[in-house]
Amino acid sequence: DQPIYPPYAVLERTLKVQVDGKTIDAPIRVGIIGFTPPPIMMWDKRNLEGKVYTKGLVEAAREYLPKLRAQNVDFTIAISHGGIDRSQYTPDMENANLYLAQEPGIDVLLLGHSHTAFPESASAGKKRFADIDGVDDERGFIHGKPTVMGNFWGKSIGLIELGLVREGGHWKIDPAKTHSEVRDIKNADGSTVAPDAEIAKLVE
Repeated sequence: DQPIYPPYAVLERTLKVQVDGKTIDAPIRVGIIGFTPPPIMMWDKRNLEGKVYTKGLVEAAREYLPKLRAQNVDFTIAISHGGIDRSQYTPDMENANLYLAQEPGIDVLLLGHSHTAFPESASAGKKRFADIDGVDDERGFIHGKPTVMGNFWGKSIGLIELGLVREGGHWKIDPAKTHSEVRDIKNADGSTVAPDAEIAKLVE
């Protein structure tokens, strides 16, 4: 009954902030927690059966989030290999992030797996997530928490810009100054975003 990989980590970073006209260094502690869909036991049965078992996303969150939050983090980012499904929750649910977003202690969600984008652009036609309770498909929030799902096959990048404020010795997310978006690498005119020279070098 122990995870085979660390379920969470704490990233310590330094922000440059302006105070009384001066730039000062301000430390920030970000919790990261990961989730994989329980149906991995079917998809990769040949390698996993008899060696590991899974827990539902909500059950895993309730087990490990308190331990992560006890590390004195400012906020927590959930990285979940799953999408958004309005079906009733079950512990073996593949795309359970609508329910994961309701768990106290999760502040931001980075999603993937279902080969869709969230939030969807206006040019996407009928938006598949627009009429789900708790989902803001314009600003990219689920149950009040900034969320992004960056499409698939590397053709887009998901971005969340967090508005942060300092309160009571901790950084807090200001939802009014926060938004999520998906940026495509292919522009409307057919051209593509210029490659990053350093990454292109590594790929070569």
